[in-house]
Amino acid sequence: MSITFSNAPLIEIIAELRWGNNPNNSAPAQPGVPVLVLNSSNLDEFFMRFGGEIYQNGFQKTERLVPVDFPLMLYQPVYRYRKDSESDGAVLYQTGPGIFSANAISPYKSWNVFSPVVQSGIEALLRSRDVSEKDSPFTTVSLRYIDAFGPKLTQGMDVETFLRDILGVSIDLPNAISKVVAPYMKVKPHIQLQLPINDNTIMSLTLAEAMVNNDLSIIMDSTVVMSGDITPTAEVVMNSLNESRNIIHDMFINLTKKISPLMVPVEKA
Repeated sequence: MSITFSNAPLIEIIAELRWGNNPNNSAPAQPGVPVLVLNSSNLDEFFMRFGGEIYQNGFQKTERLVPVDFPLMLYQPVYRYRKDSESDGAVLYQTGPGIFSANAISPYKSWNVFSPVVQSGIEALLRSRDVSEKDSPFTTVSLRYIDAFGPKLTQGMDVETFLRDILGVSIDLPNAISKVVAPYMKVKPHIQLQLPINDNTIMSLTLAEAMVNNDLSIIMDSTVVMSGDITPTAEVVMNSLNESRNIIHDMFINLTKKISPLMVPVEKA
């Protein structure tokens, strides 16, 4: 059985693929250093092919995110594709040089509903890639869940209390730090963790306070990244994403047991 929630705190889920390195020379792209992409004609043809592929699936709204004639950067989304129907506006695709993503926002229903959309997008991507990179492996496959626990779920608790008493995440500060905190003030944790799952997979987890839709909320940002030479087939990629989803889902269910009734769980086959 799979558990979903009628009052889920989910803001957005992002399934992302990256491929290629530095298309302009043999030097590897360095993390955090933008790489200018020069071959815009091949990219324009790729964007047109991809748009045509998904048009027949209802993704008929196209938005260019980078102005024409502006330089393009590796791993930068250039186009966004949505469905015409407002009821289907919760899902979209994005493409750019070496990057593809499928995104879902509220009202997100379940992974079982969203994953076929992801798979269709991946299949369209594989049919659309330039001949020079048709067989190029993906370098990363990532799945990201962004949750925001608003006032209805925090029930007035500050971030330190919520993390400690609800999620079971606490920080034991040494006296050298705690003594500088004013007696009438509360510490506001902002926690970032890198959790190695295996040699090729890492989970990044961030827990912090933030304003979401004008409500003071507690954010849980969970991302599983699989890296390496990943076979460019929809089956292999979806297996990786399903595995990542199970890791994030199981962690979420176990962390939020104390407020599960407030989220209104629904079991589905």
